[in-house]
Amino acid sequence: MTDYNLLFSPLEMRGRRIPNRIAVTAHATGMNPNGYPSDQFIEYNVEKARNGVGLLMTMGSASVHPTASNSDWGGINNWDESIVPHLTKMAKAVKQYDTVLMAQISHRGRRGHRDTAWQPLYAPSDIPEPLHRDMPHIIQKEDIDWLVEA
Repeated sequence: MTDYNLLFSPLEMRGRRIPNRIAVTAHATGMNPNGYPSDQFIEYNVEKARNGVGLLMTMGSASVHPTASNSDWGGINNWDESIVPHLTKMAKAVKQYDTVLMAQISHRGRRGHRDTAWQPLYAPSDIPEPLHRDMPHIIQKEDIDWLVEA
């Protein structure tokens, strides 16, 4: 077991104690068709915590703005207060296992899909993303502030 002493030792990160160095990175699960953490998704994360993960990065790029909805991929839309009860439920479920929960957030840019968001896509260019093929709106300098704020 001495070969794994470091793996199972705690780590301090930004004032938070992570009980070990076992981490799960964020990834898309497709489990959240309504844009909120589903019970299935919460249990999926709880199971990892229950089995000893120290740092659990989750939500596979939760969207920060309606112009980059994540619900087409079963992802999380994290742009208004309506998500708070869902996040609270997940945090409480994971906390009992001493696991540190971290969310990955982003704006998907041209990777969005207007069939679900009905918002213009914003990206650095008007080159469509190969999978969805929606034509993005070229983000302008004056749009950057609201995107950073989101």
